[in-house]
Formats: sequence, structure tokens, C-alpha cells
Amino acid sequence: MTRYDYIIVGGGISGLSVAYNLKKKQKNFILLEKSNRLGGVIQSEKIDGFQIEKGANTVLIRNQETFLIFKDIGILEKLKLPNSSAKKRYILNNQKLIPLPTGPFSTFFHPITPLSRLIKWSFKDYFSQPIQADVTIKNFFTNRFDFFFYENLIFPMVSGIYAGNPDIMSLEYNFPKIFQYVKEYGSIIKGFQKSPRNHIPDEAKPYWNKMFSFDDGLETIIQHLEINLKGLIQKNQSVKQIEPYEGYWKVFTENQILETYQLILSVPAPTTALFLKGIEDELSQQLIGIQYVPLIVLHFTFPTAIWKRPLNGFGFLRSEKENTSILGCIFNSRIFDHVAPKGYELITVMIGGATQPDLVNEKIEKLVYKIQKEIKIILNLQKKPDLLHSQKWEMAIPEYTMLHHNLEKSLLKFYKRFSNIKILSNFWGGIGVPDCIQKGLSV
Repeated sequence: MTRYDYIIVGGGISGLSVAYNLKKKQKNFILLEKSNRLGGVIQSEKIDGFQIEKGANTVLIRNQETFLIFKDIGILEKLKLPNSSAKKRYILNNQKLIPLPTGPFSTFFHPITPLSRLIKWSFKDYFSQPIQADVTIKNFFTNRFDFFFYENLIFPMVSGIYAGNPDIMSLEYNFPKIFQYVKEYGSIIKGFQKSPRNHIPDEAKPYWNKMFSFDDGLETIIQHLEINLKGLIQKNQSVKQIEPYEGYWKVFTENQILETYQLILSVPAPTTALFLKGIEDELSQQLIGIQYVPLIVLHFTFPTAIWKRPLNGFGFLRSEKENTSILGCIFNSRIFDHVAPKGYELITVMIGGATQPDLVNEKIEKLVYKIQKEIKIILNLQKKPDLLHSQKWEMAIPEYTMLHHNLEKSLLKFYKRFSNIKILSNFWGGIGVPDCIQKGLSV
């Protein structure tokens, strides 16, 4: 029976980041991945000259851990930074794309954020009392500002980025910094003024808070980590059971039994729940209750010549009242020149999420036809765009709801019993790729 100091179960970006960290510290470990590929939802592919992302589409360098790991594995120089126009974003309102303000002048005279509303919202926030307990995202922003603020600014962001339902999503777990500000100071504005700024290393400043891509897509990150971890990963190793035994853990796969002093589970919540059944049933039940929102990701292409009035920018999100099946749309070829052949455009459309989950069960042909007609009208195209690729994710993004408070209590109780196991996945502590990297390097 082979024994390791550490065993990592799961080869997504979280598990790979842990493995990279352990290798750097010269620890004895192995990573087990059930499939024949690594990276989880980070999946890139080039089709007919178009570079698409099937899962995570955009990633930012917004913590030092992400910057440092990219520097160490030698991919900083391979980064493709976005066009300057990618900062521009749109809100779909009444079938029209309204550009969001990009500076003070445009903010003051914008139909969503005119000076009169900004003064009202700022006044309400600045003189608010500290909150004592967590609330839902919708509840907080509606009461703090007003429903108009929530409907036109917060709902589009939450449904577009998280594909979630703000009616049940927790402010504390989804926007921890805002929650901290209003709990300590009562005001977002005061919190921002009084909180210390994160130190940004000089060498990281050109990349900080910027989206990026690579010639071969975001899977470049996974490929370089895999090369770095050669000989320390076992693919096609499906873990069937884990078992605590005399201070260490037994890990059972289909063809071997391994032992470890430290076990790291970096798999989705339902799989983690299955592993912990019979070991910590309370936590297992909490994990089963975590909802993952479903998504369909559609990639469309069309000649630039049929776009009557081409728009530069990142893409658009929809307001809450908008009657559309689209959660959001990314103008990929307007952000990065390399993702489409010259003279062509590539866009990515997201459908489903927590607010329209039934859409993912529709026949794909019917859904594509519907979206093609909508995109033609919204973007003012001379003809419908062509479908390049479709990807269905039954479990795309975990929702951080108010029930996460119970999950936190169960996790703390579990860790008191077992100090030599760590649960590390995107259902806890942040869903983004930088969050996962940061968590991985902190183990």
C-alpha cells in the first residue's frame, strides 16, 4: 500500500494550484483525476480559426497568487491583454443596448446614473447604519439604494457573472468586501475610504485587474501546470471512497488503495458529499443542498460586414425586466483580436442560469434558432449569425445562498474533528479562477 504525505482528489484549477504549491515546497504528494484531462470547466478549442472558451470565458489577475503562479510557470509573456475599448459595457433594456458610463462626465449625464440619482444614492449609503446580519443581494441593494438601482445595475451583474438569483443569494458570501464595509462602517463609501489598499507589486501593475487570454485559450494555464507537475498526477483514477484510519486517510480507487496523512478534496459539492457520507453526515447533507445553476454557452460567428453599426466593448447584460432568454453576451473578437479570423466576429451567448433554468432542457435546435433571431435584432445584423459551437453545463456555477451560513458551521465542526483534511472547491470561498488559485496556494 502506497503512502503519501498529501493526496489531492480533483484536477481542476483548485487542485492543480494546491499541487503546484506542494511541489514548490518539495512535499510528497499525488493528484488523482477521474477523467483523462485536467482543468475542470477551463476548456478551450480552436474551430475553423475561431478560438473559443467552453467554460470560463474571462479571467482577471486580481491577486498576487495568480500573478506569481503565472510568472513561475512562464506564461506571463504569453498573455494576450484586451483591447482598450473592452472596458465599455452595455445593458440590454427594451431591446436597446445602453452603454454603461465609463467616466465621471458620462456618469453624470447617463439615463441610469444621472447626477440627481447619484446624489440620492450616495446620501442614502453614507448615512446608513451598520448592518448586523447577512441579507440577500436583492434585499440589500433595494433597501440601500432603490429598486431602480437593483434592477438596472445589480441584477444584470449578478445574473450575468454568477448566473444566479439575487432573491436568495447571500450578500456576505458573494460580496464579502461590501458586507464588511457596511457591517463595520455602515456605508460602502466610508468602507472604501477607510480600508487599506492592497499592495500591488510594481512588476504586476501592467497586468493588474485586466482580463487576459492566450493564443490557444485559457487552457494554456492548465497545460503549463500539467507540464510542471509531470509524474505527480494520475489521470483516469476515480476515487470511490475515503476512510479515516488511525490518524491518516485511506483513499480507495478502482484499482488501488492509497494512504495519506493529509487529504485535499477538490471536487464538486455532490461528490464531496458522497465521500463524507457516513463520516460527517451533517456536512454531507449541507453539501447536497448546494445548488448549481445550469448554463448553455453558445458561440456564434458572422462576417463583420453584416454588422451595420459595429460596437466596441466587452458585451452586454440584461436588465431584470427584459423579455429575453439571453443572460449575457460577450463580444469576444472585440476584446481580443486573435480569437477570430480577420473580417469575422466571434460572440458568446449565455442562456439559463438560476432565473431561467428550464431553458437548458429545451431542444438545442429550437433554442439556437430563437437566440439567432434575438441577436440579429439586438446587434442590428443584416442576417442571423452562424452557430459555431454549443456547450451545455448541467452544473455550471454553485450558488452562494443564505444557506451558506449553515455550511460554514458544519465545516468548522468537521475541521474540529479532522484537522488533516481540506475541502477546496469553487462552492466555498469564491467561484472565480483567481479565487481558486489563491485558495490553492494558501494550503
